[in-house]
Amino acid sequence: MASENKSAPMKTVWIDEDNRIISFSTMEHAQMYCAEESVFWKRILILMQEKYKVQ
Repeated sequence: MASENKSAPMKTVWIDEDNRIISFSTMEHAQMYCAEESVFWKRILILMQEKYKVQ
């Protein structure tokens, strides 16, 4: 029986550090951040605690 390689779901967001914005849509002048879901949400929560706005 072959083992299946199940990878964790990936999430993507754009982070504008100058304006402290997290966006789930593409933004000019923002860096794309992509990570496995568990790592992704930890990072987003940290940014929100640092007063980043989500849009």
